[in-house]
Amino acid sequence: ERCAITGAEANRTLELVTGLIFEQLAKGNSVSLRGFGTFQVRKAKSKLGRNPSNPKQVKVIPERWNVRFRPGGAMKVALSSLPIDDPSIP
Repeated sequence: ERCAITGAEANRTLELVTGLIFEQLAKGNSVSLRGFGTFQVRKAKSKLGRNPSNPKQVKVIPERWNVRFRPGGAMKVALSSLPIDDPSIP
């Protein structure tokens, strides 16, 4: 309603934007959205993991690619106003 577009148009736009973000991340590029934050691709080292249902079972988790998100200035400001003790916020 705020943008005077339909829900279907908003969904298509969001799908297009997220698709472009995924495309750039898949190429190893970082993506910055001013005020919102930056998505970066990072390599996670291999490590040993344990099966939660059988802790004696150890498995090697291979190195892999992860996406890291760093919030931008506007998001940090918005989050700083949230009360820490508010039970309604998960």
